[in-house]
Amino acid sequence: MTTKVIDRDLGWSRIMGTLHKMTGNKDLYVGIQGPEAAAVVHDGPVTNVMLAVVHEFGATVSNAFGKGIVAVIPERSFLRSNFDENNTTYARLLETGLGRVVDGKMSALQLMAQVGEKAVSDVKQRIASAKVKQDLKPATVAARKRRGNPPGPALQETQQLRDSVTWVIR
Repeated sequence: MTTKVIDRDLGWSRIMGTLHKMTGNKDLYVGIQGPEAAAVVHDGPVTNVMLAVVHEFGATVSNAFGKGIVAVIPERSFLRSNFDENNTTYARLLETGLGRVVDGKMSALQLMAQVGEKAVSDVKQRIASAKVKQDLKPATVAARKRRGNPPGPALQETQQLRDSVTWVIR
């Protein structure tokens, strides 16, 4: 079976190209990055960025917990799915903001910061509202209880992952 992906640009490239020129070729990055990315989760070898990648794309771990257990962790996208869902909102925010930049009411970097704040807020809200896949396995619930954490929704055990979502312009 062959799958074909069609990416229809509805103006995003034009808007971002204009903004890119106005900021001296700077880009906005939203995700798990900087010192927050390297923070260790549960006093173990896993960092926030490792945990984010596993949940964003899913993974099969062949020696889970060093016990020879095969663990299949389903995709629980919170970054890509957020941008897919809110792409039009961010495009409108940029388009409106570009008018304010041209009128001298804000700088292009201020506009990028505004979009970064909105995107981070949306990603954190997505995690908090449990919009991501929620099928926790009994072993996961049991492990959370052993650590003294609630068995609640996926990605919300300690809020460390949610709190590590940031934006940066470089």
